[in-house]
Amino acid sequence: MENDATKTILPSKEALNEFLKAHKYKSFPTAVEAARNGKKLVFIFLDWESYGDRSYYYCKEDDTVYSDYLSIGD
Repeated sequence: MENDATKTILPSKEALNEFLKAHKYKSFPTAVEAARNGKKLVFIFLDWESYGDRSYYYCKEDDTVYSDYLSIGD
């Protein structure tokens, strides 16, 4: 598997974990806030969690993964 999120959506949680080991990760600012600040984000993974979903996005400019969480109650 290529380790370049700009070319592919990651196929599994395990692949995401490996990708996160090789890149910076920030849950704050959120992906939405990063995009509002001009970061170019590429969707890489959606993790369905018990009470909501966490989406992950990669920014090649700063080699960082950003995420957002949407709870079921939102």
